[in-house]
Amino acid sequence: MKERIPVLKIENGVPVIVNEAELLRLLDESTRNEDFLQENYVKLLNLYPDKWVVIQDESIVVVAETLQGAMENVDEQGVERGTCAIRFLQSKPRMLIV
Repeated sequence: MKERIPVLKIENGVPVIVNEAELLRLLDESTRNEDFLQENYVKLLNLYPDKWVVIQDESIVVVAETLQGAMENVDEQGVERGTCAIRFLQSKPRMLIV
């Protein structure tokens, strides 16, 4: 019999082992939030240039100047870190020369 590797999520700063159904729920929510962010990226960029945005349940739940501020708001609101989408909406993308 193949041994299953436990999967962890962070809950209130503490790692918690989750079962397969919970893992599928987390992946589904995370994917929906990432998809929402990608589909609405230009609109969000126009509304919140050079800000950090956090998407949960396909809605904007936090807008902040800094990543630290965004994460503090996430924790204060009880937003599940493992399922939200977090992005910095950079108004002037930097060119990378490789």
